Amino acid sequence: TWVFTIDAAVWPFLKRARDARPLFDEVHHLEPWDEAQIGALLAQRTAEAGISPVYTGLLEKLPVGADEIDRLDALKAKQGGYMRMLWDYVSGNPGLALEAWRSTLAEDGQGVVHVRPLQEPDPAMLNALPDSSLFILRAILYLTPATVEDVAQATRLSHEQVLNAFRFGQSQGIYGEQGDRVYIRWSWLRAVTRLLERRHLLVNP
Repeated sequence: TWVFTIDAAVWPFLKRARDARPLFDEVHHLEPWDEAQIGALLAQRTAEAGISPVYTGLLEKLPVGADEIDRLDALKAKQGGYMRMLWDYVSGNPGLALEAWRSTLAEDGQGVVHVRPLQEPDPAMLNALPDSSLFILRAILYLTPATVEDVAQATRLSHEQVLNAFRFGQSQGIYGEQGDRVYIRWSWLRAVTRLLERRHLLVNP
């Protein structure tokens, strides 16, 4: 028995190439995780790390006369709402959820781990990129980790154009490096995919 994993960007092309002829005996699509699954994953990894993050820094001022029970109820509601917001932000992607959760945690001087507001990259810089840079972003997303030659061949852009785009992306923290290859950093991945989806540059299965 053979098992193949195929990226969602490639699958539609394979289906069209095969037309009505069956390609595999069975096809299973990996669906986005639901809110409960993401919450369970984050709780498990948090426990494995031996930390107990607190949400007190996110708590809004309580009404006059509120007691400790009210405060605990408000903290519980804040935690539930925060997890729901994070799940929605990553669109059910467990890898992105772990990265987003990690980036929100900070330890104070007393060793207490606090949950901070979710910080999203500023999309203004991405929105200002020319079309050629968007094609390069898409190529890196599909070919990751990608070399200058990989992207130049995929986009039909010149070596110099791609190299300049690589340098700009690295200077802005969008791209990470693996030798002579680059990849989109986790912290930027959701902003990049949202932009490409909005510009209809991502293929949906």
